[in-house]
Amino acid sequence: MIKNERGAAAALVICMLPVLVITMAFAVDLGLLVWYRFTLMDVADLSALAGVQELDLEALADGEPRLLSGEATAAAVDYARANVQARLGATALNALEMHVQIYNGSEDSPLIHAHCGRELIHPTVCLQLSLPVPFVLVGHLSGREDIRVTAHADAAAVWRQ
Repeated sequence: MIKNERGAAAALVICMLPVLVITMAFAVDLGLLVWYRFTLMDVADLSALAGVQELDLEALADGEPRLLSGEATAAAVDYARANVQARLGATALNALEMHVQIYNGSEDSPLIHAHCGRELIHPTVCLQLSLPVPFVLVGHLSGREDIRVTAHADAAAVWRQ
């Protein structure tokens, strides 16, 4: 039987403390990245839907659904900027990169999606958002300050018969 075991638990805690702190730092930063990704996905989805509502009503009356490119782009951009500002703040808004593409495809003349290569037969708004997310804790350990998070969404005006 060992008579002097005093301090054994303290030594174990001291040895495990750096591992616990590093694990906590990774968990916090990973949670932050996931939260930013889901927020950007929500913003991209809703912004693409806002843009696809800008239909050319005269063409629609003639039976040809088509988007007004300038108005659809402006609606998607305005909606994305307003939502990023409201959800993530002005700093994120200033760092936000946004790419909007409008496709006025039809069954007679389908277009090819530049991002994924699929065929588009309906008027479609494609929106890609990209934002650098700063590391809270891991950046100090890894020497990297941020990681870029992206989200992509498409919305199409589908003709109902």
